Amino acid sequence: MGKGEVKARGARLGNLARVLCSQSRMVISLFVLVLGFAVLLVAVGLICLFWLWFFVVLLVVACKIDLGNLL
Repeated sequence: MGKGEVKARGARLGNLARVLCSQSRMVISLFVLVLGFAVLLVAVGLICLFWLWFFVVLLVVACKIDLGNLL
């Protein structure tokens, strides 16, 4: 195997490594994006649940609804 063939093989391996690195970077960034979106959805859901619970408690206290009769 001559010097030119070794260089060509090295260049091919370098290109392959570069492509794989860029692909993995894209996958990692996509994963981080999806994870961030999921965390955002969970946070918004928890905030909505908190406010819903808050208004139910407020309604019960304001109207003095006896929950024992409803259940």
